[in-house]
Amino acid sequence: MPPIFHFTDTTQLSLVALVVMLVLATTFDVREHRIPNWLVATGATLAVAYHAISPSGEGAIFALTGMAVGTFALMPLYVFRTMGAGDVKLMGMVGAYLGTPAILSTVLATLIAGGVLALLASTCKRTLPQLVCNLRTMIVQRHIRQMGGAAAGDTQPTESVGKLPYAVAIAAGTACQIFWLRT
Repeated sequence: MPPIFHFTDTTQLSLVALVVMLVLATTFDVREHRIPNWLVATGATLAVAYHAISPSGEGAIFALTGMAVGTFALMPLYVFRTMGAGDVKLMGMVGAYLGTPAILSTVLATLIAGGVLALLASTCKRTLPQLVCNLRTMIVQRHIRQMGGAAAGDTQPTESVGKLPYAVAIAAGTACQIFWLRT
C-alpha cells in the first residue's frame, strides 16, 4: 500500500503547525476545561490554506472533507452529552490537516487514548468503581429501552466521575497517527 503522505519540508511545517495548535488546545482544555473557537478556527484556516496553495498540499477539498469527517465522527458523542463541542471541533481541525484517509484511524486512536485516559483518571481519583457502575447502567438502560421501544436519549442521570480534558486524548491519538504515517 502506498503511503498516504509524502513528507517534504512544507509537510513538516504543516505538521509543526498542527502540533502547536494541539499543544495550545490541550493547555486550554486542561486549565480551563474549554477549547477556544478562535484557536480551532485559526488552525483549520491554516490547514485549508496550506493544502490549497502549497505545492505539496493535497488541495482544499482534501482539507475540507477531512475536517467534515473528523467533525462528524465525534458528533454522536456530543449529541449524547459525553463530549464537549470544542473537542468535536478540534477533531475537525485535525482532519483538515490530515485529510480523510488519515482522520479515520486518528479518530480510532483518539478513542482508544480517551478510554485509557478515563481509566487512569478515574483510578487516580479513586472513582473507578463508579465509572464501571455508570457504564453498566448506561448499557443496561439502553438495552431495556430498546427492547421496550423507548427513545435512546431518555436515560436517568448517573453520578459523574468528573470531566476529562479530551484534547489530551485527541493530541495523543494524533501523535500516534503522525508517528504511524512517518514509518
